[in-house]
Amino acid sequence: MPTQDFISPKKIDSPRHDQNMPEGIDTPVPQSWRLGRPGDVDHSAVKDNSALLGHAGPNNGFALSLIKLESPKLNLVEHEHRHDVEVLLSEIAMRRSSNYGRAPMIGDIRFAMHLLGYDAEPTQGEEKWRPRLVSGCGHDEHRRRIIVNSIPQEIIDDSHANMHDAISGWWEKLEDLF
Repeated sequence: MPTQDFISPKKIDSPRHDQNMPEGIDTPVPQSWRLGRPGDVDHSAVKDNSALLGHAGPNNGFALSLIKLESPKLNLVEHEHRHDVEVLLSEIAMRRSSNYGRAPMIGDIRFAMHLLGYDAEPTQGEEKWRPRLVSGCGHDEHRRRIIVNSIPQEIIDDSHANMHDAISGWWEKLEDLF
């Protein structure tokens, strides 16, 4: 069967970039990537957590949609606004998920809820410090970054031998922040 004029006689598998290169010039091999561009940050060199650099990962929109699923389970105390709590919890969940190099999961949301005591009725005096902590977090990124960056890495990793004591110790430091 003869081919029509508009069908190219070349095979589709032949490299297409060769036709644009001048004769005698090969395509260069890409160089290996190195940290050193103006926007790159070497987190291992940053010793101060107050730099508010954050943690690389996907946008927190998906974490917010997961929080909406868990929102009815939040145990809010007086003077806490649901919006402020949800946004802060999504930031904590995003930090944990980015630590593992993945998008947030419902487990990250539940971890954040447990971390701030929203998964159960307040029993350890959370009603005294938690409203001050979350107040305005829905609209104050700087405040959220301070709170999220104050969480010790061993808590984020869930690797502390006595997690309850580690969280209680972090709560005491939080009370002094605000």
